[in-house]
Amino acid sequence: MLESDIDVAVVESVVGAVVGPESAYNIARQQQSSYAHDHYGDLFEADPDAGTVSPGGVRRCLDRALRHLGPVRGPVLDVGCAVGRTSFDIAAACDGPVLGVDLNWPLLRIGRGVLDRGLLRYPLRRLGNRYDRRDTHFSPPEGARVDFWVIDAQALPFADNTFDLVVALNVLDCVPDPTQLVVEISRVAAPGGGVALAAPLDWAPHATPYPAWLDSPAAFENMVARASRAAPGAKPLTPLAPAFNLPWAVRLHDNATVTYKTQLLTLTAAET
Repeated sequence: MLESDIDVAVVESVVGAVVGPESAYNIARQQQSSYAHDHYGDLFEADPDAGTVSPGGVRRCLDRALRHLGPVRGPVLDVGCAVGRTSFDIAAACDGPVLGVDLNWPLLRIGRGVLDRGLLRYPLRRLGNRYDRRDTHFSPPEGARVDFWVIDAQALPFADNTFDLVVALNVLDCVPDPTQLVVEISRVAAPGGGVALAAPLDWAPHATPYPAWLDSPAAFENMVARASRAAPGAKPLTPLAPAFNLPWAVRLHDNATVTYKTQLLTLTAAET
């Protein structure tokens, strides 16, 4: 059973209690809670129990990237868009169509609900295995120019030179092959187009094999430089400004918030 099949909040809570915290169902709810709170928590009144750090880390990172990259008029690819607020923000800031892609359907369906029904709905983890349901109507500006697809970011099904901007915020350390992700991003970026990459380098062996881990910001930048020059179809990515670090808070539950220091790179794809 998918959580999206359950319309009644109390039934959702009963199912979560029965299947237990280690079930795929509740693992998905934990992810939905953390991501959706950061993306959309500003749409709800301040909750004194929801943590002291303001949501919106991903949006602040995106805003900083867009200010460095400048105007964008063509199509945009939002890689690892999760629950989708960044895709809506990009559409509000740029003129072209925006495609948000992610391989995690439980996350992506939250953005899909906003897009298709104007309904934002997600579970907010309180403590232990207890969740509240949050929902509200939300129609983001320029949402008609946004779409969401389930896609593997390491094998993007797009032609070379397709997107005037490619954004991948805190995705690099969530894939099995970070180098291949950069290759694909540089391949589909249009010549002269912009690229924004952010990563806290918070590696986990279940997501990325240890040999692929990068152990410093310098290693991150060097990998991006090598990957965007060495592979067929890739094109060199040149930094537009020095890399800088941004705080990014992730709410786990009422009593716990983890703050990462994520490194943001803004780059431009070489002209061909």
